[in-house]
Amino acid sequence: MRRAACAVLILLSIVLLSAAGGAPTAQTPAGDPNAPGVDMNGPYDPVPNWYKPIHPGTLQCGSGVAAETPNRIYVVTEVEVPANHQGACTPERYKPGAHSHNILVLDSNGTVVEDWKQWDNLFGYGHAIRLNPYDPAHLWIVNRDVHQVQEFTRDGKQLVMTLGWALRHPGNDERHFNMPSDIAFPHMVVAQADGCAPIVRAFAAGETKAIPWENPTTHASGLRVPGPLGDRLILRALRESNGEAHAVSEDAIREGTLKLSRASGVDAAPEGGCALAVTEQLLAAGRIPRDAEVLVFNTGSGASYRL
Repeated sequence: MRRAACAVLILLSIVLLSAAGGAPTAQTPAGDPNAPGVDMNGPYDPVPNWYKPIHPGTLQCGSGVAAETPNRIYVVTEVEVPANHQGACTPERYKPGAHSHNILVLDSNGTVVEDWKQWDNLFGYGHAIRLNPYDPAHLWIVNRDVHQVQEFTRDGKQLVMTLGWALRHPGNDERHFNMPSDIAFPHMVVAQADGCAPIVRAFAAGETKAIPWENPTTHASGLRVPGPLGDRLILRALRESNGEAHAVSEDAIREGTLKLSRASGVDAAPEGGCALAVTEQLLAAGRIPRDAEVLVFNTGSGASYRL
């Protein structure tokens, strides 16, 4: 197995939805360092009778909304019902003649300007729609009843990715979802050694690829990779997630490795120690909230360093 190019942290931000006055506002521009971790919808207030029905005398049972700009609001719906409908919407989906407009785009007046009918065959129940504030080109829809999550281009012309087994069976293993209801977007952080940090250098310089590191030196052999093959993808993931890239000293890596082993019982490798050292630095600097959920990857085994 080829050694890992770098240790990566996934920082999971907590989703906070709050109401504010006024019409839907545009999301924070991609790459803004002051943007919150997950600003999925922008602040907005419900406005009575804002939605203009596609068919007179009907309403849509909306299940998710995301405002890209004040004049482009994405909505996922469960089913179309009579305007005087009372009670739950889900049973209406199974009645003869039931009709769903799964993905709609509305303008600031509540008028439907796009109906993505071309994707109707994919949907059971679109439960949520989310915009990554650091990726202006795509949107994500949680397709609950078929146990999948889809990524589309924001013009609706292309299905970019489907997560979840294509046969639509629920489950709890690595290929399945079991009635997913929502998603959140992590911050990605790269951790490297001071003596071999091509991604850190390229990220700081605003480059789209990494120049191979000259004379790489670090006792963490899994990090001694002067030219990572996935450099373009790593740098893209960092920028699309408003992430960071940091390098630490050999002493910090050794200390982090020991801490990781003692705290977790894992036979940690220096690669994991490097990741933990960067995590601690970000905590000390206030870059990670104390109550945040953080996933630290240990990409090796300490046993391999004792052979």
